[in-house]
Amino acid sequence: MCLAVFRGHTRTIWDVHFSPSGLYFLTGSADKLMLLWKTDEPNAQRAYQHDADIYKVSFAKDPTYVVSCS
Repeated sequence: MCLAVFRGHTRTIWDVHFSPSGLYFLTGSADKLMLLWKTDEPNAQRAYQHDADIYKVSFAKDPTYVVSCS
């Protein structure tokens, strides 16, 4: 049973990471984007452009900050 579909990436998603509260999550992709999502909304809240594929994403200890790695 599918509960929701989140559309935004155009290539393979390499990593997904949920915030400590579970309300937000990050995705990193081969389309060179890191997207910030809210679990109850189907559209990305913010996009971060990179120069290469994004293989790892995470929330920092202070979840108002995010980090990524190419």
